[in-house]
Amino acid sequence: MRNKSLVILYALILISAELFLILPKTYYNLFDYQIRANFTFLFVLSLIALCFFIFIVNGRIIVIKTSVPNMFFYSILIWFVSTFLFTLFNHIIYPSLDDYIIKTIIEFSKWASGIAVLYIGLRFIRWEESDLKQIFILMTILSVAICSILIYRYRLFDIHNWIYLSPKENRIYSVWESIAKNEIPEVLTLISLILLSILATEKRRSLRLTYIIFAVVLISTSLFFFSRESYLTMFAGFFFLIMIKRVTNISKVIAWSLLGVSLIFFLRMPFGRRVTDSIQTIDVDPNEATSFRLDRWTSAIEIGLKHPLTGVGFCGFENFEKNHQGTSAHNAFLQSLCIGGIPQLVIFLIVLFNVYKEIRKALQKKGTIFLKSFVEGLFSFYIGYVISALFSDHFISFYYLNLIFWGLFAIAISIAERTSQNNGEVDPPRLLSYS
Repeated sequence: MRNKSLVILYALILISAELFLILPKTYYNLFDYQIRANFTFLFVLSLIALCFFIFIVNGRIIVIKTSVPNMFFYSILIWFVSTFLFTLFNHIIYPSLDDYIIKTIIEFSKWASGIAVLYIGLRFIRWEESDLKQIFILMTILSVAICSILIYRYRLFDIHNWIYLSPKENRIYSVWESIAKNEIPEVLTLISLILLSILATEKRRSLRLTYIIFAVVLISTSLFFFSRESYLTMFAGFFFLIMIKRVTNISKVIAWSLLGVSLIFFLRMPFGRRVTDSIQTIDVDPNEATSFRLDRWTSAIEIGLKHPLTGVGFCGFENFEKNHQGTSAHNAFLQSLCIGGIPQLVIFLIVLFNVYKEIRKALQKKGTIFLKSFVEGLFSFYIGYVISALFSDHFISFYYLNLIFWGLFAIAISIAERTSQNNGEVDPPRLLSYS
């Protein structure tokens, strides 16, 4: 027995998170503090709250016979609770941070939404593989539609009309600078890697052709954002995917060829030569981008060493004494160090390791070709995501992307964990009352 309403709501959350990424950000004043507001996020939070409401009304929870809700989930729970406690502690200890308490609450709630979606996906819903297929198909079609809209709206191939030079940072952007210029290409990379993984084992010619067209559209469009961190995630993920795929040589050739076609297409465009300029600034000082990150890393280390046991709380780095530019640490590990000191950094590393362990364990389960390919694609993205986290704090600040990743992770891992080791069949769930 399963609750279809929760399945539908869960799918709507993931699709909404992807769709709302293309909406421009607005600003409004709240308690004399200017806050970046995305009212669409309130819609996502409302859907999450509705899931919990349905669970409470039903009075029972579907408990999957799996190890996932144990060590893995408890590490996630500790990550969430510790982040909250460190933040609360620092707002009590340092009254100067109270000026940013509204921003902290809003940003923390956005970050916590991904944890909530993970919990719902692991504990509330009995997933079927058909659910995963349908959700992924919808997200893929939506991704292609988003790319098509952006290409049409901004005349992508008319280079003189859409290349945008930021006067503030003296850096090349696309015209999409105002709509999550880093987060959108990361989402496209996530969908692309899973798509390529499924493509490598797909035997039907018509579907292979469709997957190739979709992947080329997604990959090419993501390159047009000039997002340095998404470049790193994309190519690290591609190479890792090719390494772990245990398929025929023909499939490997397809994967390599697709990557090559995308690269050639990109590099032969008039702006292709400017990829190196997007990796650094176009100022007289070519090392400005590197210097900026080194400055952020130095500030983060200084703050972390000054507060090794408690850190400065969530959003503390952006507003603390050592940081005068109001930006993040541009490194997820150093950002964690600033949030809660060395304890928080250790907890973050444990979470990353447990995610890795659960994905590896899922790959060892007997399941369908689709499920295995999906998990391999998810695994490849995760590896690229962790590597690029050395240069970005996206594990903490990319709220929509994290929500989508945790959501797909919860579905795939839940299905894999319910798969019998002997015959690949699904174990029945156990229904327990929470009261």
